[in-house]
Amino acid sequence: MSKNLRRYIQELIKEIETELDEVNVTGNIDGYQTPNAFTGGKKSNEKKRKKIATQFGMTIVGEGKKVKRPVNRWLELKNDESRTPNQKLALGLKELKYQLAEVEMFFRWYNKIRSMNELSRDKYWKRTNRHIYNVKERLVNIANSIKELDQWK
Repeated sequence: MSKNLRRYIQELIKEIETELDEVNVTGNIDGYQTPNAFTGGKKSNEKKRKKIATQFGMTIVGEGKKVKRPVNRWLELKNDESRTPNQKLALGLKELKYQLAEVEMFFRWYNKIRSMNELSRDKYWKRTNRHIYNVKERLVNIANSIKELDQWK
């Protein structure tokens, strides 16, 4: 009986091993979405990462490239010699007009959500009230900047 049991266990182990070869351990997630899959993300654990990865038949791929943003958009605008100052101002204000239209659209949406769900101000979360105050403050600062731009001689 022990021989039969031993043989049965060995067959189960072989069957499990063949199934494990076919298992997808990433759960259908691309590798770049798991940059620190084997360690806490510290560079000092490079040997540990390689050891653990190779034990499971995986390889370590390089880090993804970071998106390069302009270093200083103000300097880029100021030093742009392809446009005159009037063109820079006109194009910038035109772009701001479109961005403000989008902001207005968002406010309409949020007001609809508030009115459809009959939310009163006292039902807002504390953080929501703080965000409303911050947005109002920034809009006042923007209004002052617009006045300054319009009145400057």
